[in-house]
Amino acid sequence: MNRDDVAETVRLGVRVLSTRLAREQTQGGVAVLMNPRGELLMTLARYRMGWSFPGGYFEPGESGEAGITRELREEVGYPTDGPVIQVVHRSERRTHIEHFGFAMLDQNQADRLHPTSWEVRAARWCSPHSMPPLHTFARSLLSNGEGIVSQQGGRWIPGPAVRDGQPTTNTQTTNTHLSNTETNLNQP
Repeated sequence: MNRDDVAETVRLGVRVLSTRLAREQTQGGVAVLMNPRGELLMTLARYRMGWSFPGGYFEPGESGEAGITRELREEVGYPTDGPVIQVVHRSERRTHIEHFGFAMLDQNQADRLHPTSWEVRAARWCSPHSMPPLHTFARSLLSNGEGIVSQQGGRWIPGPAVRDGQPTTNTQTTNTHLSNTETNLNQP
């Protein structure tokens, strides 16, 4: 990691910490991107252990679709001709709202995605049987899925939340957001 990467990591950390200390509600989102082979795009961020979905914190006033799309363009070069990100689930907590998006890409669009930000060390397409060690958040999302994806015959397929087309919302009054604690999770 070079000096600019360290400085950017510190700036991001200060922004998140100052927002939390001010008790402002933050918003962020991740996208579950699927290619025609039934694989999901997983990314390895520089600031956390384990693979996860691309995404991040939103700018003030951004909608779920706009925030996720911007994060995808910044992190993996999401194409401007890519499909619109469909927000299929929202999880609301006292201090944070997390948006979960989904998009099915054609093979040409999928082949053009690659790390384009200092934040992302690597990106790769994964079937259920080729999943790398996952971050806690990603493992939780895939295990309960929020109805976004499910497995069928060695492939990922769109889950009921995507097929129904209606976003679902979880609301929790306690602040029990999944921890971003750095742990090395060596199980798929």
